[in-house]
Amino acid sequence: KSLKSSCLFWTVQKEQEAIMRTKEECEDKALSWADTKKMPITTRVIQETLRVASILSFTFREAVEDVEFEGYLIPKGWKVMPLFRNIHHSPDNFPDPEKFNPSRFEVNISRNDWLLQQMVNSVTVTFY
Repeated sequence: KSLKSSCLFWTVQKEQEAIMRTKEECEDKALSWADTKKMPITTRVIQETLRVASILSFTFREAVEDVEFEGYLIPKGWKVMPLFRNIHHSPDNFPDPEKFNPSRFEVNISRNDWLLQQMVNSVTVTFY
């Protein structure tokens, strides 16, 4: 297990070093935000880290119009509370959710499409 982790972090390091080598003749050799688009492995490791150890437990979303969800009416103005731990650790959303597996993010879908899909799959309605 630790060998696999070591290989993963070595790969991330090599990916970043390769980008830094292309900047050797530049004045600013530090990695920039724009460079992250050239780091698919690093990006997947970050995404998986945030999935496993979410920094937010939940958030509130307010219905801007009446919405019907699985036979329930969520009236305009009511709040919906997605619980990220439930979303990120559900085998319905992530096969083998307790395993650290950055390759699960190899499929590129837009962030908004993914977030919407996760919210729809595990909505918790709270009443205020």
